[in-house]
Parts: sequence; C-alpha cells; structure tokens
Amino acid sequence: MQIVGESHYQEALAAICGGKTEDGHEKEVEARLVFENDNRYDDHAVRVDIDGKAVGYLKREHARQVRKQIKRDDPPITCKAVIVGGWDRGHGDTGHFGVKLDIPYEP
Repeated sequence: MQIVGESHYQEALAAICGGKTEDGHEKEVEARLVFENDNRYDDHAVRVDIDGKAVGYLKREHARQVRKQIKRDDPPITCKAVIVGGWDRGHGDTGHFGVKLDIPYEP
C-alpha cells in the first residue's frame, strides 16, 4: 500500500536513507502507524512514522479500513515498509522518495 503526503516529508526520508544517491533507494524499514484522533483535517487520520519521523499518511479510505480491522485506539502498530526513489543522477535528473507499506488491506 502506498502512502500519501511524502512530498512534505522529503527531508525526513532523505535523512532516514542517508541522502539521495545515483541509483536511488529500495530500503527496507519498519513503519509505525499512529492514529491521529485530533488531526484537524481528519479525525480518522493514520500517520506513518519511520525512525521516529513522520513521513506521510494513509489515504483517507485506507485509514478508515485499517482502523476498522485493528479495532483499537491505542496502538503502536508496526509493519514492514520500503522507501523507494531518492536518486540524483545530476543535470536535474532527480527523484522524490516514496514509501510502500506491507499491510493487509481488504477493500
């Protein structure tokens, strides 16, 4: 499952990966899902943290489904994740970082 909002967290993702490289990254990590019941935009938001840094959010519909499947309000919930992208081949050929989560999702 891909997450959203990573464009706002590129600095954090670069720090986790050690910066951009010519070939980019495919870094396996552990992600933590954080229920943000007090999020001002969506009281069902689920934030994704890696190494203690916020890196994005689950899509709204995925957040609601994951919350239903978990059926509790006080995780820590962790899952495997992969940080991809983050290449810099020079001459403006750069790629943003993205995050893919390994969590079961039943639409």
